[in-house]
Amino acid sequence: MVAGVACDECDEGYYMDSTSHSLTECKECPKGYYNDATAKTVCKACDKGYYNDATAKSVCKACSRGYYNDATAKTVCKACGKGRYQDTTAGQSSACKLCGQGYYNDATAQTVCKGCAKGHFEDDTGSQSSACERCDSGYYNDATGKSECKACAEGQFTGADALSECVLCDAGFYNDDGGVSFCKPCSAGFYLEDAGASSSTSCISCPRGRYGQVDRQTFCEVCQDGQISGSLAGTQCENCTAGQFQADGKSKCVGCEKGYFASGTPPTSECQECSGGYFQEHPGMSVCGPCGAGYFSEDAATVCVFCAIGFYNPLSTQSACSECAPGQFQNQTGSNATKCIDCVQGWFADESGKLQRQSTILSLSYVSTNTPAPVSCVYCLVSLVYAILRISLTSHRVCCDVSSKCMC
Repeated sequence: MVAGVACDECDEGYYMDSTSHSLTECKECPKGYYNDATAKTVCKACDKGYYNDATAKSVCKACSRGYYNDATAKTVCKACGKGRYQDTTAGQSSACKLCGQGYYNDATAQTVCKGCAKGHFEDDTGSQSSACERCDSGYYNDATGKSECKACAEGQFTGADALSECVLCDAGFYNDDGGVSFCKPCSAGFYLEDAGASSSTSCISCPRGRYGQVDRQTFCEVCQDGQISGSLAGTQCENCTAGQFQADGKSKCVGCEKGYFASGTPPTSECQECSGGYFQEHPGMSVCGPCGAGYFSEDAATVCVFCAIGFYNPLSTQSACSECAPGQFQNQTGSNATKCIDCVQGWFADESGKLQRQSTILSLSYVSTNTPAPVSCVYCLVSLVYAILRISLTSHRVCCDVSSKCMC
């Protein structure tokens, strides 16, 4: 120092050491260093988390978010690697932080980590891949950034992996376990209308008269006509046998009443009436019997009725008897009444039930009447006597020839 001459201090960012060749000029602090005071003989190194990329600086710069410095006197900061991040500055950025569970970073210099997508999870820290683990079937994640997946609740399932929500078991199915990839079907003979059932007890047994042939039914089928299902939870229907019909909501077979029948082919829901000319005297029968000649019956008959006197039936299976024609009569019933008998010469039919002997004085007189259902022949008087006594005879009693033409 020259006597009488004052020295200047080096400014901030500069220094002067003992090796300087000139005492008239201060040196700049190099990159990575700084001086925050004057008259310094050395520069300070930038701390961890800081840097200086220029000379003659009085302060160091803090590493930006996403960067760090784990050593002093650095001219640049390092980018945080994959799987890490840095969200702070100024003294906190000497090291990067690991991404937590449920997060990842697949790029460098990140200030935050990315959350695993819905349907995915990550149970490790520092994950560098965007390919987070996929939730298994039966599990789900409905939010991002998760470290584990949730199990589907009872009554729900997921049929694939990496799903964000579970779905309800379909109608006809149930699930009494959590975390499964499929639902269980209701057994054959049971049904379930609603979705999301969580117990096998939700399956409802098919009522009598209905059946469920396969599992996973949403409703029970109705037995066809002539078939029954007599127990709960039936899996098939049975045919009513011949002589029976279904009753009580197709839950049982009942025998046909008297006068009715069921052939059993095809099975029927009701019995049929025996047609006119047929009968059935027993219950639970598959056919009706025919009424014989001289008998008849109406519909649903339990017995055959014989033809009354004055009527006849020449054939079987008839629903009514026929009246004897004029000039004929019938005074017997049943199997003997298969035809009418012609009145002989000198007689005519009436309702007396007696057959009078022919008079010898009548030679060619024949008999007839217009009275319905004649049951006997009555002696025909000669014309003269008939004319005298006609006031005491009914107007319909007349003598006729074989062609039923009146002669008297």
